[in-house]
Amino acid sequence: MSILKTKNAVLVSLVLFLFSCGSKEKYVNPIITGKIIGGNKTINIRSKIKSIQLLPNKDGSFKLGLDTLPKGMYTLDMGTMFRRNIFLKSGSVLNIIIDNNNIDRKSGCVVSGQNVEESLLLQELALMSPAYNYASGGEYENTYVKGLYEMNPQEFLKFQKDTLNKRMSLINRYEKKYPSLDKEFVKDLKLIQLLDINRFFSTYARVCHIYNPEYNVPENFDDYFKSEIPQDDFKLYSRLDEYSSYVREKYYAQLSIALQEYERESLDYFKAEVDFLDTCSFPEIIINSMYSGLTIGYMRSENEDVKNYLDSIIKIKVKNKSDLKRFEEFKSNQSRYNDGDMAPDFTLIDIDGKEIKLSDFKGKMVMLDCWATWCGPCCEGLPYFKKLKEIYKGKNIVFIGVSQDKDLSAWKKKVKRERKTLLSGIQTNVTLNKNTFRKDFMVQAIPHYILIGADGRIIKKNSPRPEDKEIYKLIDKYLK
Repeated sequence: MSILKTKNAVLVSLVLFLFSCGSKEKYVNPIITGKIIGGNKTINIRSKIKSIQLLPNKDGSFKLGLDTLPKGMYTLDMGTMFRRNIFLKSGSVLNIIIDNNNIDRKSGCVVSGQNVEESLLLQELALMSPAYNYASGGEYENTYVKGLYEMNPQEFLKFQKDTLNKRMSLINRYEKKYPSLDKEFVKDLKLIQLLDINRFFSTYARVCHIYNPEYNVPENFDDYFKSEIPQDDFKLYSRLDEYSSYVREKYYAQLSIALQEYERESLDYFKAEVDFLDTCSFPEIIINSMYSGLTIGYMRSENEDVKNYLDSIIKIKVKNKSDLKRFEEFKSNQSRYNDGDMAPDFTLIDIDGKEIKLSDFKGKMVMLDCWATWCGPCCEGLPYFKKLKEIYKGKNIVFIGVSQDKDLSAWKKKVKRERKTLLSGIQTNVTLNKNTFRKDFMVQAIPHYILIGADGRIIKKNSPRPEDKEIYKLIDKYLK
């Protein structure tokens, strides 16, 4: 498991809460006003069950009023470069100033108004994340995260407990200062802190040996706060994303053990998975989630026997309508290009507005990295893709980044910031011009890597990831 997931865990836990607190007070009529300094992009206001959009005026000012919304937590975002959270309850009147010129810094968002104590607490908690002290994701990863997992177990234990205490102390101070603070909100927020730090412990248990194989990690690091975290509370599971992720991980670990003797994603593997799910005593909500996961197995597989089997099972077992819809759309759009076929020529536009065609690299091997700024696993793969570029520098191979971002400003900002490091070389975007790239290469999920030979034929339409040793073997086999 990549240590980069830790950054995503922090940001998801502290910045991207997407739950709606259930209570007797189900709906509220908040007033939200504010201004965007240095821009007037559309603002999305999202919760698990409700999403609306605010279109600012030309001067960047905006206002939302008289909308009946479910009480609870909402995420404000303007694409991937800005996300902050607010809490809406009866009598909430929020004024939000967003500084587009300092959007990555603490001054990037200022909240004021009436009945906004929960929102102010969320702001302070988010800004306690160490990611706000670093200029870029790469700097955060190489400095903070690396140092974290180089600690010995005793140092790590003390650091994480100190971190948790600081967060809990902040929540307790707010609770004491503002008696009107929503009680369920506070309870959930405290649980989220436990879940977040608990994930750090389990990650440390898996990766610290990379830095020092001599460390003896205590067994309880796998689930350090287990005694303090509710177990299998499925009411909580249904409304709190951080908790549902915690519960699912436990059951998926049991499934993994049951299937460990099978080659991953082989026909026997999937048959054994279905047999297991048909007979196990897992809660129904977990079983349904695992059956839905078979749709991903179908999309990733290039084995026709596997796909035929999964197709028949999915039609019977998958209950989630959105998963089924996405699955059927995938099948209806399956590419006519397969491994060994001549790759379709494409024209994409790069960060400088230049046309980039596959035919421009005739006689060279080409590797494509299909990614997006909002995709955590994609960003985790960037350092490995960079390493590939470095290892094969001067060889007969070209590496091209193919962003799937619709938010072009977020993509351009990240590329320009990381142009000399993680995002060096050719960087294109599929939304800058009309093209059939995604359909031709069946880019349904990202990260997605494609390897094309010097003869123009597709070597792997769904290539091994850059962190996988198999990609080096594959490149070396076909490199001329």
